[in-house]
Amino acid sequence: MEKKLKATGVAVSRIAIILLMVLFLLEALFFATRIGRAISPDETFHLELIQRYRTSAEVPVPTDQRAYHLGPVGQQPYLYHLFMGKALYLNVFGLPDLIYLRLLNVALTLLELYLVYRIVRLVTKNRLVILSTFALLTNTLMFTFISAMVSYDNLVNLLAVLSVYLMLKLLEKGGRIYFWGWTLTLLAGSLTKVAFLPLVLLEGMVVAFHYRKIFPDLWQSRVKRAEHALIALVLAFGLLNLTLYGRNLIRYRAIDPPLDRVIGLDRAIGHNWLFRKFHNLRVTRNERERIPIQRFVGEYVNTTLDRTYGILGHKTLTKSIAEIIGFKVIAVFYVLMVLLSFRKICQDKKLSALLFISVGYLAVVFLNNYLGYLGHYSFGEALQGRYNFPVLALLLIIANYSLFSVLGRKWGIAVFMVIISFFIFEDFIWFYLNASPDWFR
Repeated sequence: MEKKLKATGVAVSRIAIILLMVLFLLEALFFATRIGRAISPDETFHLELIQRYRTSAEVPVPTDQRAYHLGPVGQQPYLYHLFMGKALYLNVFGLPDLIYLRLLNVALTLLELYLVYRIVRLVTKNRLVILSTFALLTNTLMFTFISAMVSYDNLVNLLAVLSVYLMLKLLEKGGRIYFWGWTLTLLAGSLTKVAFLPLVLLEGMVVAFHYRKIFPDLWQSRVKRAEHALIALVLAFGLLNLTLYGRNLIRYRAIDPPLDRVIGLDRAIGHNWLFRKFHNLRVTRNERERIPIQRFVGEYVNTTLDRTYGILGHKTLTKSIAEIIGFKVIAVFYVLMVLLSFRKICQDKKLSALLFISVGYLAVVFLNNYLGYLGHYSFGEALQGRYNFPVLALLLIIANYSLFSVLGRKWGIAVFMVIISFFIFEDFIWFYLNASPDWFR
């Protein structure tokens, strides 16, 4: 009888997860096919750069006069745009390029969700943690919205969770196959977006910390035939990273050089509106009052929540103050749950690794925004909720693990039902009630 009940519970949880995936897919397909062009963040930039990679034989494409308005594209990671550009040749369905590329991005996110499922299964067998993590992730409005748009964030997010999954397998089983796969994924992420580099550092620190305990014989056995292809790819991607970032450091003395350092200040101001905007903000910096750090942190949290559970692009949908307070109450509650289960988390090498990586990444994103703010005193610039999405799933895993560890099954379910009800209403239902007709094609 007990085995039958357990089997029924497993079946019900799997059906629920599949249902969440289907609902997420339907929502993403709605966004991909109905949202107008150039509403998503930087979609026109990505589309133009993808078209350049489609026809260009140069990798990366040069920062020539035709690309000045796009920024220093020849000095930036390019894997997403190269992949999407070449993938356009596979569009044999007659779909418009915009729709085809958006559907490819939806596919990337579906792969990410599958990997999130695998990560949660590695961390815990508690079906409630698995189900609650999926429920919150698939009902995060900006996450679903950006998943259906043309954006390199979708490949970054996929590679982030893939690298974490392979890292956890490495911690669990050891073995060079996982090591090479993990290294290759980090190198691919570094070729996709500069913002991936903190993950390389954080995950590298975790692996280095556990190295002697987990991999005492990592290099003692002979290289297997199955490893040859992975090693070749690691060497190739390592060389591409070295070429890109090494050249930037030698020539421009920066990993991610600004446009004016590449083409000169006058050309950068004259041809690139975004550079001109931030240059003017820096020039007029002293005309604005500096916000005290305490107030900055409060405003940062409010704005990040708004731009995670609302939508920020070239059009915006902003949450009300009451709705932001609701999300803050939930966030504070989850932080309390994590603190109460902190010792238990730290005793588990997988959970502690997820906590270290996610909190470390959040800190880097915050510090980067704050340092940028100190340069121009204009709050909210380059402040996006999606910048935290590489570790969003990790945060939700830790949060829901803590919830059910502290409150147990009965009270945990009761509290989570209240939380997910709020999330569901604030996701697609809220969008559909608030989006004006000019959002749609």
